[in-house]
Order: sequence, then C-alpha cells, then structure tokens
Amino acid sequence: MYVRPLGRLLDHYGVDPALVPGATERSAHVDFWVRPAAERADLDHRLVRALHDWLARDWAFDLVAFTANRHEARHAEVYEVVGLRRLAALPTPNALALYA
Repeated sequence: MYVRPLGRLLDHYGVDPALVPGATERSAHVDFWVRPAAERADLDHRLVRALHDWLARDWAFDLVAFTANRHEARHAEVYEVVGLRRLAALPTPNALALYA
C-alpha cells in the first residue's frame, strides 16, 4: 500500500487539479496490490474498507482518492462494492480513474 500526495500525481501527468472535485494541497492518493490468492479470498475488499476508514479517521487529508487504471478492473469493482464512487477519469496514458 502506498499513500502519496495527489498533487504530485496530477503534476506528473500534467492534469489540472480542477478536474478532481475536492482536491486540495492536503489530498492523497492510494495505490495497493494484493496477491492472487488474497484476491480469491476477497482480502482486497477488507483492505480497502480498512484503509478508507483508517485514513478518514486518523489522518488529516481533505480528500483520499483510490486509483485504478484501465488494467485494474478488479480495483474499480472493489471500490464500488465497498461504497466508493468514481470521482474523476484522468487523461493519462493508462486511463487512470480516481475513487473516493
């Protein structure tokens, strides 16, 4: 799991922060991966729920966006199952989407 400044991601791709509703200098983005065996046990669902709750409760971020690119359909599915909504689709080479 990686938690990084959202602004740095947007700068890397030359994306205007105005395309991401609620983005501020105190926003973060989250990347993660789990092993295939953990996916089969739906560990990724539990991980996303726990991370979302922990980051909202114990960290002073204005926005925490979870990322999924066009090759991470399972990530997008997990985000929606645990109640996150697609916040923005970024014009990046890998079609990065943000969920919050």
